[in-house]
Amino acid sequence: MHVETMQLDPRIAAIHYKDYRKKVREHKVLRQKELERRAHDAGKELGRVRIERTLMEKEDTILMESYRAMAKGMRILNLSAVMSAAGFDKVKKLPVLAIAGANWEHCHLRHQRERIVFSKTSWPDWDYGRGRFKGPCVAFPQDVFAAEITNFEWRKTNNLPRVDQQQALVPAIPAHLRPSGDLSQYFILWEARWEQRAPADPLLLKHVAGNMYSVLAQWDLTLIEQAVLEGRIG
Repeated sequence: MHVETMQLDPRIAAIHYKDYRKKVREHKVLRQKELERRAHDAGKELGRVRIERTLMEKEDTILMESYRAMAKGMRILNLSAVMSAAGFDKVKKLPVLAIAGANWEHCHLRHQRERIVFSKTSWPDWDYGRGRFKGPCVAFPQDVFAAEITNFEWRKTNNLPRVDQQQALVPAIPAHLRPSGDLSQYFILWEARWEQRAPADPLLLKHVAGNMYSVLAQWDLTLIEQAVLEGRIG
């Protein structure tokens, strides 16, 4: 499986990271002073002022953490861009790629709340208070994917399978590549066969920030590994 990744000379990435971190810290100081001024002008205690991270600050974090990952020699990828570029298969018009937690056995595909969701369970719950899904899942805005995937009525008219009824086997990580510790902190990206068949050449990822993930490993499943994986069926 080939996906587009980004990589810098670790030395150059480290310079970018340190420089950007310095600028971000300077910006935070200026923002804190502005909050104090606003709180004083409003006659309120600073503790009562809700500090919201602006879009700029979120993007600063994503960029800074991406530089830090590349400073360690890692390749990184923009997961949303990769999923969008991969598109859909020609027969079922389903996503070519799937993303799952490294500790999942199965990945369920959902089209829910104007999002495409890759979930550990068949029906992820929605947290109304936080405006996001509960439990293990990776969600994308539906516009990341082509209309052939997200248009329910078009799919029905063309006798295509329902997106919400799809399930795929999640590849197991070989022992020599398996991270120590909690596997729920890692993810696997692979070419999904939305049926009970094992995939071929997955990627092991770790979340960096935002849509950015670092690539830790890639491997080919042997025939015996595929057979063992398919033993999960039933």
